[in-house]
Amino acid sequence: MSFTPYRNAFVAFIVSFISVSCTQSSQSNPGLFAVAFSGFGMSSPPTKPWPKFIGVSGTTTLGFAGNRDPFGSILATGYTDGNLDHQKLLGMEDSFITKYDEEGNKLWTRLLGGGPKSYVTGSTVGYFVASDSEGNVFGTGITVANLDAQSLNGYQDAYLVKYDPDGNKEWTRLIGGGSNTDFQHGTSSGRGIVSDALGNIYIAGTTNADTFYGEANLGENDYFLAKYDPNGNQVWVRMSRNSQPDHERFTGGLTIDSNSDLYLVGATDTDFDGQILVGIEDALIVKYDKDGNKLWSRLVGVSGQLSVAHDIGVDPDRNIYAIGSTSGELDGQTPIGQTDMFIIKYDKDGNKLWTRLFGNPAFSSFFSSETLGQGITVDSNGNSYIAGMVSGTKIFFTNAIQNSFIAKFDTNGNLIWSNLEYLQDSTKCLANAQNPILGLNNAFFVTGYTLCNLDFVNPSLGVDSLFISKEELGTGIYP
Repeated sequence: MSFTPYRNAFVAFIVSFISVSCTQSSQSNPGLFAVAFSGFGMSSPPTKPWPKFIGVSGTTTLGFAGNRDPFGSILATGYTDGNLDHQKLLGMEDSFITKYDEEGNKLWTRLLGGGPKSYVTGSTVGYFVASDSEGNVFGTGITVANLDAQSLNGYQDAYLVKYDPDGNKEWTRLIGGGSNTDFQHGTSSGRGIVSDALGNIYIAGTTNADTFYGEANLGENDYFLAKYDPNGNQVWVRMSRNSQPDHERFTGGLTIDSNSDLYLVGATDTDFDGQILVGIEDALIVKYDKDGNKLWSRLVGVSGQLSVAHDIGVDPDRNIYAIGSTSGELDGQTPIGQTDMFIIKYDKDGNKLWTRLFGNPAFSSFFSSETLGQGITVDSNGNSYIAGMVSGTKIFFTNAIQNSFIAKFDTNGNLIWSNLEYLQDSTKCLANAQNPILGLNNAFFVTGYTLCNLDFVNPSLGVDSLFISKEELGTGIYP
């Protein structure tokens, strides 16, 4: 993936089953926010949030992902082009990690960046954040700058950074290869991180480098999976070894089970490991063990259509739940909109247990009807919590051009609740929920971004902001 600076203004958020109200006049007032909710195990969607709001006047702060540590603290990452929380901007755009306790009290914020004040050579963007069992914090994303005395390996590298629980930086690593002058053959991007019980870190991403730590890529984009020990030493790197020019494979989310087996998802436009491509592009699910041995892979697609897996979760029985987007009749499921969200459950051996589609039944000749699942987390009972976005007009839950949703499915794929009917009217507005987070004490958080001014945001704190809020679930049963 080549680096593309984000010039539009967005608001990022953490939210769950929240009524997000946007106004057309607020589209130039972007920022980042986080919303928390309690009682996620109940059978009804939540009501209104309480917000906290921070920002940097006149700048953009965009959040891409969130997570929590084992002690219930909430982590968010993205990028900013301002001195966020009085942290000095190091490049043109810096990635950030910010940490809150479960009550919304900010604990610390750190910026990571470098290079000159240029989007081409001074941009660093955070795409994912995670924690290990001791509360150490890890971030990944992309950079076009040398970071912390680490030199770029290619034109754009993935980065991996480790902080202790108090926000002290322990080390930074740049991950890349290929050309350092040609973005078509030297760009790498980090997209997912997990850690095991021993503190080892696994990072998944995409690269178009033709050479990558001893691995060869003869095609265009290819996914990679790498393991690092707790001290930042690289243990191994794996790629799919794409050998077909003008074809690609890329990765979305990454998860780990109780046996330290790894599951990554993404998409491919070629056959893979004996799996025959069904559509133009198929969703891809691959399992590795902790030593980097590939155990199995699966393709999921619809003839003549695009299917992409965005994220994956795992339950205590090591069943996995992959979500993404598709067009058409996937696994015999009747399509709902032009593009629908899918959720597919597999057992640990790769046997498919069920498939469900979730979407918007209306379609406008002016706006496409799309429902995209962006992030998933799974609780101890195998219930799935999904965050995503929906777009269209006169749809059954909002008439916005694009808005966010949260949904809960049980372990058998039945919809328990969603906030779809609870989203308020919007006009030409954009909101996108990306990562659901199950906190401690029945707390529920979601990260995302919006181009709108939210009805509970205080705009006096800046046009681009970081926001956190907490919510109580209602007691009624969602029909």
